[in-house]
Amino acid sequence: MSSNEVKERRVPERSEGIADLVRPDLADLKPYVVKDVPHRIKMDANENPFDMPDQIRELIAEELRRHPFNRYPDPAARDCGKVRRERCIP
Repeated sequence: MSSNEVKERRVPERSEGIADLVRPDLADLKPYVVKDVPHRIKMDANENPFDMPDQIRELIAEELRRHPFNRYPDPAARDCGKVRRERCIP
């Protein structure tokens, strides 16, 4: 598609169901099923029997408290660029 062409989007009709909107190559895929097994460590689920140490939890909480969550991040990522320049990362 050239840069001058606009890809046409299909708008679903109200009468269509969700299955009508799924791509044909995805329609027959079967979901992954996690089996419940009574073991302490479940490697297939990336679980760890040990919780995160309190010291690490507190470091994460301190870092989160430093950031405002009511603002979008800087789209120019100036802080990231500054750190890269300071560390001489090309």
